Amino acid sequence: MDIPGYSWRPYLPDTIYGWLAHALIFMDLILRIFLAERNAADNLRRLSSWKARPGESPNTQVIVSIVGYREDPLLFKNCLERYLKSGSKYLVVGVDGNQPEDENMVRVFRNVGHMKSCFESILTGSTMKVFSHHGDTIVLRLESCIGWSIARDASDPSTLESRETLESSAFAKLYAITRHQLEKSIFSRGISRNETPLFVCFTQPHAGLKEIRLATLILSIVLADLYDTEYIWSSDSDTLVCDETLPSIARILSAEAKAAGASALVRLNNAHQSSVSSMASAGFMCDAFLNRAALSALGRSECLNGPGSMFKKSALRKVVVPWYQYSYPGSASCMVCN
Repeated sequence: MDIPGYSWRPYLPDTIYGWLAHALIFMDLILRIFLAERNAADNLRRLSSWKARPGESPNTQVIVSIVGYREDPLLFKNCLERYLKSGSKYLVVGVDGNQPEDENMVRVFRNVGHMKSCFESILTGSTMKVFSHHGDTIVLRLESCIGWSIARDASDPSTLESRETLESSAFAKLYAITRHQLEKSIFSRGISRNETPLFVCFTQPHAGLKEIRLATLILSIVLADLYDTEYIWSSDSDTLVCDETLPSIARILSAEAKAAGASALVRLNNAHQSSVSSMASAGFMCDAFLNRAALSALGRSECLNGPGSMFKKSALRKVVVPWYQYSYPGSASCMVCN
C-alpha cells in the first residue's frame, strides 16, 4: 500500500558517522566472539594442566551455599539431589522466611537424601543433633536477621572510625553472632574435622534476598573454617548443577593463585519445553558468552552469587560486608543483590 508523501527504502546510514558506527558495532561483536573463544580455550588449558595433590579432591572441599524463598518443592528437591549426586558433602540452605508456608522447603531439605528429621527446640537457634548414615543434619531457627545488627552500627553518626575498620569490625560481629548460634546447639559441640557429610538448614524472618544471602555466606564461612575448606559455592534454590560443575570450577580456581572467584555458565532448564523457550535459551547463552568475554580476556569474571559462582574463603571475607552495605548512588533503598 502506497502512502502519499512517503516512499519506502531499506535503511542505510546516510552519513560517514553512520557507517562508522555500524563498523564499530560489527568490530565489537567480532572481538567479543574472539575473546569468548579464547577464554574457553584458556579454561580448558587450566583444567588440563591442573594436577591434584595426593589425597585431595576439590569436590569434597566445597561448601555449597543455597538460598530460597518458598521455592517450588519439586524444583528444590531436584536442586538438592543434583548437589548430592555430584558428591557435595557440605550444604548450607538459607530459607528466607519463618512462616508456616516456608516450612515446605525445610521438609524437602529433610527428605532429600534420606535425611532424618532433627528434634528442634523452641529456643532460638537451638536444635538437637541427629545422626544418620548420610551425615549430620541440623535445622536452625533465627528470630532476626544478622545483618540488622551491623545496619544499626553503620547508621550510628557517632562512629568516627575509618571505612576499613568499620567493615572489619562488622564482619567480626557477624561471624561471632553466627558462630554463637551454632555453639548454642548441642550439634555444634559434636562438630569435628572429619569426612562426615554436613547438611545445615536455617530459617529467618522474610527480609529479602540480600539479608538471607548474607546470613548464608557468613554461615558458610564459619563452616569453612571449622572444616578447613577454601571454596564456597553460592547459588539459588532453583539452580541445577551438572556433575562436573563444582570440581571443574574448583580446579580452575586452584590453578589461579590470584583468582578470588569464578562463575559457571548458566542455562535455562526449560529450554526443551517449546520452540520459544529454546530460542530464548539460545539468546540467553549468546548474551552470557558475549558479556563475559571482554572481562575474561582481562582476567576478570562477573561472579553473580545468585545463579552459581564459587569464591575463595579468603576473598569472600573481605567483600561480603562491603557488598551488603553497598547501594546504588543516590538511593539508600535500592541495593545490589548480586
